[in-house]
Amino acid sequence: GTVAVMLKTSYAKRYAAFAPGRLLLHDVIASICAAGGQRIEFYTDADPSLLEWASSQRWIQHETLYRHGVAETLLATLTALRVVRRRHLRIVKDDGCGVVEVYRSLDAMPQDGRDFLQRAERDNIEFGLAWHRNLVATVYPNDTGVHFYLLRMAGRVVALLPLRAEPVSGGWHLRGLGNFYTTLYQPVLENSVRSVDLVPLLSAIRRDFPGLASLTLTPMDPASHAYQALLGAIRVRGWLPYEFFCFGNW
Repeated sequence: GTVAVMLKTSYAKRYAAFAPGRLLLHDVIASICAAGGQRIEFYTDADPSLLEWASSQRWIQHETLYRHGVAETLLATLTALRVVRRRHLRIVKDDGCGVVEVYRSLDAMPQDGRDFLQRAERDNIEFGLAWHRNLVATVYPNDTGVHFYLLRMAGRVVALLPLRAEPVSGGWHLRGLGNFYTTLYQPVLENSVRSVDLVPLLSAIRRDFPGLASLTLTPMDPASHAYQALLGAIRVRGWLPYEFFCFGNW
C-alpha cells in the first residue's frame, strides 16, 4: 500500500518520434504523487535517461537455473555468438563512445580517476585508492605488469579495472590486481554501467596484449553487479567465460 512498482511501459511504435514513454512516465509519476506521494520503484535495466527520475538505485540480481550444466554452457556459447553478430555495429559504436585510458601507476592517473577509487572504499576497503596504492608499493613495487584500465563515457569516469600482466610462452596471462591474501576483487563500476558498456575495456585489453592466453579475475562475489556486468561483457565480446568456485570462508 505504500510502494508503486513500475514493471513495463509500452506504446504504439508509430508514435516513437514523440517520446510517448517519457510523457507517459511524467503523467503517471504526477498522478501517483498527487494521490499521496507513494514511493515508486522501477524494475528495469535503467539507462541514464531513466535514472534522471530517480533519487536512488540498487542492483537487482537476475537468476537463471539450468537442470544440466552442459545445457547452460551450450546456451551461453550460442548466445554469445548470436549477440556478437547482431550487435557488431553497435559494439563499434560503443567503442567510439567509451574512451579507454591505461595507466601504469596511480600517480600517473588523473585526479578524477583517483577520486573514483577513493569513493569505492565506502563499499569495501579493498576497492579503494589507499589499498591499491599500498598493494603496489609493498607487493609489486617495480612490476611493469601493473595496469589500470579506466573507462570514460561522455568524459566521466564510469569504470576502472586494475590488472597485472604476466608474460608466458608466446603471450600473456592477465590477473586481477591482488595477491594470495586478497579477500575480494572486483572492477570499480558505476551502478548504471551495463555489460555492453564494458566491451571497450575488453577490446583495449585484447589490443594491448595480442598474445593473451587467459584472463583470471578472482576472488569475486558472484552476486555483485560488477561480476554480472563483466561476465555479460565477456560474452558480448565473443569470449567464453568459465566460472569456478574459489572459496567461501570470509
